[in-house]
Amino acid sequence: MPTHTVNDAFERINLRHVRLLGLLADGLTEAEVAARLDLSPSAVKSTVERLKTLADVDTARELRSWWVRNRIRFLAYAEEAAGLRAG
Repeated sequence: MPTHTVNDAFERINLRHVRLLGLLADGLTEAEVAARLDLSPSAVKSTVERLKTLADVDTARELRSWWVRNRIRFLAYAEEAAGLRAG
């Protein structure tokens, strides 16, 4: 049984996470993401570990799949939270 709901995860995801998740979903490795975002590989690795916990998944592959399944919902959630559309 998941320990976090999708909305729980959405509340904790910031713009840097969205960029990182998008690059991972596009198939980039953690090292490639680090270079693209001008971050250290250890910063990317620790962020991926935190995001895996938020998404309640065990592997980077599962995290990529989780993001692909939920990114449209996240964008709608973010718009609503920012007051950009009616709830």
